[in-house]
Amino acid sequence: MKSVGIIAEYNPFHSGHAYQIQEAKRRSGADCAVIAMSGALVQRGMPASFPKRFRAVQAVRGGADLVLELPCVYSSQSAEAFASGAVKTLLQSGVDALSFGVETDSLNEMKRVARILAFEPDSYQEALQSALKEGLKYPAARVSALKKVSPETDLSILESPNNILAIEYLKALYREGALGGEKEIEIYPVRRAGSGYHEKGYEKVHASASQIRSSLYEEKAGYEAYLDTTRPEDLKDAFMRFQDDAFLPVLASRVMTLSLEELGLYPGMGSGLKERLRESVRSGEFFRQPTLDALVKSLMSKNLTESSIRRALLNLVMDLSDMQLRPFRAPFYEPYLRVLSMSDAGRKHLRKLKESEVPVVSNPGLDFERLAPLQKTAWEMEDRACAMQALLLSPPGGAAAQDYGPGSQMRLTPVYVTEKERINR
Repeated sequence: MKSVGIIAEYNPFHSGHAYQIQEAKRRSGADCAVIAMSGALVQRGMPASFPKRFRAVQAVRGGADLVLELPCVYSSQSAEAFASGAVKTLLQSGVDALSFGVETDSLNEMKRVARILAFEPDSYQEALQSALKEGLKYPAARVSALKKVSPETDLSILESPNNILAIEYLKALYREGALGGEKEIEIYPVRRAGSGYHEKGYEKVHASASQIRSSLYEEKAGYEAYLDTTRPEDLKDAFMRFQDDAFLPVLASRVMTLSLEELGLYPGMGSGLKERLRESVRSGEFFRQPTLDALVKSLMSKNLTESSIRRALLNLVMDLSDMQLRPFRAPFYEPYLRVLSMSDAGRKHLRKLKESEVPVVSNPGLDFERLAPLQKTAWEMEDRACAMQALLLSPPGGAAAQDYGPGSQMRLTPVYVTEKERINR
């Protein structure tokens, strides 16, 4: 049985995701689609707006076969750390191929860029340092260095968020030895069909997850046609609103009680963010911001993007320091595989994994004790993230109630989805 891996958040799952799974299976000839899906926290630096098991079940109903949890030690971090952890997870799960969304059909050029960034040859490092000395900021310096060492490459591919993330996946594959060696994993990029990530209208084929969340938050209609596997009323029931009044006081307390040196121990607090944040609190500007969105905008600069600030603030509130996260980025670390949902094909793939002694968690009460100490630490951090999600999001009802409460999501066993329940097979 051939398997293809996909990295996702499904926050929420929609028709564009179903299309990608269908295309990944078709192009790769795979019988089983294995998903590495973010758990309680997502890469934009926020708690997921929908419970993890709800998202996993919708994915299996929509064509996925096995959904594995990507814990917060990866899911809420930078693009590089997110990609590295997700790729490690899928390789650990034994997939034969990897598929991801792209904006352009430029796989060879993406591979060329990813290989340079993965191994950073001397020529690239020299060009990068030269560009930085000229006063260019790091992203621009990186592009300048790539132009010098690979002038034949069309670097416009770096202008799309999906392409940038795809390059990070490829970079992680090179570093893990799954590309560039004797035995390479198969790669199947799927060009996005429909709305771009930040587009606002619904005039195209597929809406984006951000559009659907925005419509739910503003209580507007229009997203229902983009839900292949979910009834609109179920999605409304599962949707959880972020609570600014729960997050901001905790953040203020952390900033006021830590020194600048201590603030600097958390990921993303460089580029002047810790100083801007401390001054915002001391001047009172922090307390005049009515929402987290407003606070983030007040902290933004040329070097500080909205997502990077959100991730840094979430790491600070979660108490996830660089020192705590560093072991999970080391080459020797092998992630555990926590199963959230599966189909018949997923069960067959899972059976093969358990026979090979890969660290699989399908019964948390029993399997947790078999994990290595560092794997247990990652599990405990995800448990903490679930509690944080419960604190920061509005109390849900219906579909979300089963997953709510500190730690409850970590005790639940996987959901098996029968063939009759599946919509896209």
